[in-house]
Amino acid sequence: MMHLSDIGNFVSKAVEQPIYHKNLKPVVYVFAEMAGRSPVDAIFGLKGRVNEEDGYMLPEGVTTYWQGEGEWQITVDVFRDLGLAFAIAMLGIYIILVFEIKSFRMPLVIMAAIPLTAIGIMPGFAVLNFIAAGESGGR
Repeated sequence: MMHLSDIGNFVSKAVEQPIYHKNLKPVVYVFAEMAGRSPVDAIFGLKGRVNEEDGYMLPEGVTTYWQGEGEWQITVDVFRDLGLAFAIAMLGIYIILVFEIKSFRMPLVIMAAIPLTAIGIMPGFAVLNFIAAGESGGR
């Protein structure tokens, strides 16, 4: 076995750091690896902490701008688009049922089952996650 100190030594010295700019303003990029937590959850949790109401005050002249880049922004956009597609599909189903049944109230009664199934599915997913979920990131 050989130690690193046998083949060399470590010297600490200051190194100039690059100053990044975006739109002619200096910026600092924060990078992180997420294990076991979604990037969207982490970003929204961080957004909730960095404001005046929670007591974490930024220094004078420092502002946060949550740039929509990366995996978390893609996830937010996908869920937004899925929600919009779901709303359009529900409207289409309602219109088809109105034409078939020739009533405006009965399709609402029929379609009331759709959100109720979502309420029933969520506890099922929670139980399944509790029973079968393994550690994320795999060790």
